[in-house]
Amino acid sequence: MLKAAPGKPLPQSAPGSQTADTPESTVRRLYRDYAWEGVGIEVSDGSMTTLQDQTLPELKKYFDDGLARRLRADRECTERIHTVCNLDHIIIFASQDPAAYGLTISEANKKNQVLVTFKYPSNNELLRLRYDMVKTEDGWRIYDIYDLNMKYYLRAGLPE
Repeated sequence: MLKAAPGKPLPQSAPGSQTADTPESTVRRLYRDYAWEGVGIEVSDGSMTTLQDQTLPELKKYFDDGLARRLRADRECTERIHTVCNLDHIIIFASQDPAAYGLTISEANKKNQVLVTFKYPSNNELLRLRYDMVKTEDGWRIYDIYDLNMKYYLRAGLPE
């Protein structure tokens, strides 16, 4: 289980554990690489690119091919028309203004699901995201993200 204290970075994986390919390890890598958006790290020099601004090959490190393509297409649409197309929030925090503390990543009830929970500092609301995973040639990838609070599937909000 991965936990981050308020204002502290997510703990790094134990040596050698990065070679383990499990649904949970994929979600851990995602948050390790992109949680900075929701834990208060200000980046004004352009040295860090948000998850939703990533290239297709970078998105495919975490998401299955179909979801990665949908995420990239949505970003390209937003860039083309200069307004929001489908996604108006940071997907790994289910918020337009991400902020989180008490982040936990754990196995869900089924072996192909991972549960991420955290609280919003403004109101202590507990947010729960379920990551539905799929095994691909390249390892475990995120097939969909289900927001248990809002009863919303990410994939359903992105056209093919």
